Amino acid sequence: MHAAEGRTVTASFWHKEIGAIVLIEHPDGSEAHYWHLRDIHVRKGQYVNAGDLIGQIGKGGRGQWFAYLHFGVRKKAGQLPADYWPSTHIKDPVKCAEFIREHYYDLLAWLEARNAKKRIEDLQAQRGEPTRVLMNEQEITGQLVQFPANGVTVNARTNLVHVYVNDPHSNGVPSLPPGK
Repeated sequence: MHAAEGRTVTASFWHKEIGAIVLIEHPDGSEAHYWHLRDIHVRKGQYVNAGDLIGQIGKGGRGQWFAYLHFGVRKKAGQLPADYWPSTHIKDPVKCAEFIREHYYDLLAWLEARNAKKRIEDLQAQRGEPTRVLMNEQEITGQLVQFPANGVTVNARTNLVHVYVNDPHSNGVPSLPPGK
């Protein structure tokens, strides 16, 4: 998953039910949340640019769902806990819908206002052509590849190549949740 818009990571942690959660505060004071990630590639306080890899889509904290992303944008950062979703707290559907309209942006309008890219090819064109990358004599240019034997994940999809450590107990950025 890539950041839809850049700025500061306000939360980056593992939740036993939701999976990995990343929140990013934007220049206008809004806050995007990315839930159900299977791994995390950013730290709280880190500055990210639009299009930076922040994690990979997962299946929930216990692998209990089909892989998908829960993405939302709160109108005001820091107003709600990172793992807060209205329907789990507001049981009246009408009041819940009112709360969502009051505190969250309409996603399509928010993305269109930021000229969000809809395809990875568009994002790559915006950020530059991928650098030619070889790993263990294997061509991985333009790909996101895990090398379990080496304990790393390599993101070679843009002109800046990132290598992530897959050990959550190392001093590096974990790319897999604890115990996985």
